[in-house]
Amino acid sequence: MENTNPVTPRTPNPRRKKRSRFQKIVRAYFPAAIVLALVVLFIIFAVGSVRRANEKREAARLESLAAEASFAQMMLELEMEAKALVKEAENMAAGCEYDKAIEHLDTFSGNPDEFEVIVNAIARFKAEQAALVSIGDVSQVKTLSFGRILRDASLFKGDLGDDNRYNYISAAEFTRILQELYNNGYMLVDIYDLFTTTTAEDGSTLIVQNDLKLPQGKKPIMLVNIQPNGYENKLVVAGDGSVDSEKSDADTIDFVPLLDDFINSNPGFSYQGARAVISITAHKGLFGYELTETAQITKISQALRDSGYILASNTYGNLAYGKISLLELVDDLSNWDITVTPLIGETEVLVVARSSDLEDSKEAYSGKRYDKTYEAGFHYYFGICYNSAPWMSITDNTIRIGRIMVNGNNLMTNAALYEGLFDTNQVLDK
Repeated sequence: MENTNPVTPRTPNPRRKKRSRFQKIVRAYFPAAIVLALVVLFIIFAVGSVRRANEKREAARLESLAAEASFAQMMLELEMEAKALVKEAENMAAGCEYDKAIEHLDTFSGNPDEFEVIVNAIARFKAEQAALVSIGDVSQVKTLSFGRILRDASLFKGDLGDDNRYNYISAAEFTRILQELYNNGYMLVDIYDLFTTTTAEDGSTLIVQNDLKLPQGKKPIMLVNIQPNGYENKLVVAGDGSVDSEKSDADTIDFVPLLDDFINSNPGFSYQGARAVISITAHKGLFGYELTETAQITKISQALRDSGYILASNTYGNLAYGKISLLELVDDLSNWDITVTPLIGETEVLVVARSSDLEDSKEAYSGKRYDKTYEAGFHYYFGICYNSAPWMSITDNTIRIGRIMVNGNNLMTNAALYEGLFDTNQVLDK
């Protein structure tokens, strides 16, 4: 049967707009664009991550290299510090200051156990200290005594030349004598290396002999410098605390800077910083200053003591205590005590002036002259030794020591006086 219902045609929706070409393109490609964008973003992120990772690794590598360079520089600086400390410590050890040398190495900034140069130095110092040998009889220690030291040999000529040559030596001769002593194995010590002054239970003075130990083959010697007339040159304290002479055109050169210069160049010559006995008079001033210039005198006195020198009395008025009257001796002792002691401090060392002694014999002192000097506080006495054989008179409270005079006359005419010490032909200015 034939379908008679007519087909009703669609009526276009008036609200439905026809898609534009752009919309069709967007609809067709948008999903792919999104995917592509995501892929690009992922690639960018991945590349960025890789770059950042590389940059981080490079930064770490550079930081590591910088750290290694910094560590290498630090180790180099520590190595240099270690070597410098060892060199300074070796100078101390050369003078038998082993404990001081080891303490000096303890100031090292790093770990000393990591530096072979320090480890070896400490081991060497301890071995050398253990190998020191006792000198035994201290009475066999020789003492050389020096007076004025002239600037140069030209002062042995002219009107005063013969007198100067007879009594004094030149600076060059003095330095050559020190070099000869050093070459011949002598080591400078002082009286307090040999003895210690203590107080007995009853309050009296007691002197005890020390067990002095030196390196194998070394022989002890003491030096005395006689400086009458308050010093020809003015002494000054240098910036480093050492004592020097004020620059002048004086004929004399001071003993102190000459000896210090030699020891600084040859630290093995001085046992634990020992220096000499400086024996002074005061009736014409002290150290080149008037007695009223108290601050300067006190400053120089302390600097000398700090440097290792022992200050001694050469009497107040440069008097021969063995020849003057007892009254004159007592008056001179009083002048020293009242005038000099407040300026330089106490001293128990007396170098008897003008080649004299309280007694001619080498036995223990006795008599009124000795009693007065002992009551004045003197316990160590340097007299005169007229031959090369050393001598001491040692009692419980007094030490007498013979000193060998070094002057031009003895150097020229009495070479035997210095037998075993130095060869006069090697030291004399020709």
